[in-house]
Amino acid sequence: HYLLKRTWGRNYQIPLENPSLIIDWCCATAVWDIELAFEFPNAKVVGIDYESVTVASLTNTVKNFSFHNAMIHQGETGLKEFGDNQVDYIMMRDVWLVNAPACKWTNLLKEIYRILKPGGYIEIYEQDTNFKSMGPNLTILEQWSDRFYEAIKVDRDTNSELGSYLKNAGYTNVKEKSIELPIGEWPDSKDMKETGYLQKDITERRFRESKRWYCKFNNLTEREYTKTLIQAIDECDDYKTSVLSFYFSAQKPTL
Repeated sequence: HYLLKRTWGRNYQIPLENPSLIIDWCCATAVWDIELAFEFPNAKVVGIDYESVTVASLTNTVKNFSFHNAMIHQGETGLKEFGDNQVDYIMMRDVWLVNAPACKWTNLLKEIYRILKPGGYIEIYEQDTNFKSMGPNLTILEQWSDRFYEAIKVDRDTNSELGSYLKNAGYTNVKEKSIELPIGEWPDSKDMKETGYLQKDITERRFRESKRWYCKFNNLTEREYTKTLIQAIDECDDYKTSVLSFYFSAQKPTL
């Protein structure tokens, strides 16, 4: 959450005025949701995710926030309970894995289109699944990634093409932006060094969280995988490795 705000400057980029219903799809710990709930006390903020990853106590302390449990990894969207034309704004970030294969994006965007009010907004924040300027060990990791992605039907290009998905789903005013983020503390400026430190930490944690799947689909031992990961992360500073962060926004057409 902190890196999102640091990269893009604020919690949202759209002109959001007097919303009544906001949804964070795949809300994780719901920190973003709570900040929006405080900023818009007259709005209802709903976080949708697996129950296990959200801070349960938040639902009792922040009155205009509620959590809706949905088994997203099993194909549920958690959006069917919302009526047509009800939602002012829906936000998603880092949901590329649960939306594999890409046809899930098509179905999800149609469902969101249904529940958005005319003129309502959708925002999507995603990270490129391709790295720039990789060292030898990160190159090996990415070769392992290819096998993992192939097994779960991830298309590496989907994240950069979400603008087209939005247009094909009928959205208007589609906007696309990207920012190149360092992985490691190799930049000269203090701000970018800190950004690189955070991105490096996130990158390593994501690889560690996927360890059992990488080992399974590449016939690796955990020791072999962990050793390569440590070396891959360490060499990012030497090779000035970076990755693109993508932003997309769009509106449901007004009547």
